[in-house]
Amino acid sequence: MRRTFTLIEILIAVLILSFLFMAMSRLLQQSKTVQNIMERSSARYTQKHRVATVLYHDLLQADTITIEPSPDENYCRLFLRTANSLYDIVEPYVVWYVSTRRDALIRVESFDPIRLPDPQLFYLDRFAKNVRIFRIYRNDQKLFVYIDDGKPLFFEMIGGSVHKIHAKHGQEQGRDDKTDGTTHENDEGRFEKTQ
Repeated sequence: MRRTFTLIEILIAVLILSFLFMAMSRLLQQSKTVQNIMERSSARYTQKHRVATVLYHDLLQADTITIEPSPDENYCRLFLRTANSLYDIVEPYVVWYVSTRRDALIRVESFDPIRLPDPQLFYLDRFAKNVRIFRIYRNDQKLFVYIDDGKPLFFEMIGGSVHKIHAKHGQEQGRDDKTDGTTHENDEGRFEKTQ
């Protein structure tokens, strides 16, 4: 005689399988959550690395650097002429600034000198969102860059190929507000204020 499963045995088997599927679905959900967190963290790191790399090379290969204050005291505007180009432009004009309308750190690259605001911008890249602070401080031939979008990014540059650094309207530390705000390199390679 052939033995068949009783209704109780089938119900117990279904109950055990349902518990296994629930445990597996929870494990799968937790795994997906961890993966999403890791992807966001990796994307943030990649974005910060890209900001630091591009800005560093812009500054390192710059012939002229001008730092101007923005209407918001937490931001500055960085104007430079550099050999670093994202769009194969020979010695492009580049501006880094925080757009409060777009709530982002913006890099503009152009063949011609850039004036802000300018509707004729050539190449515009958004590098960081929710930027609270974008400041560049100058001391002699050192530049300290500080960007805060919730997780601060900062680096210091010493020397490099920076030939001229200009700071306008009180942007540098220890600046006398009675000058016109520009600094120029003297014959010894030191930066001095002009009146």
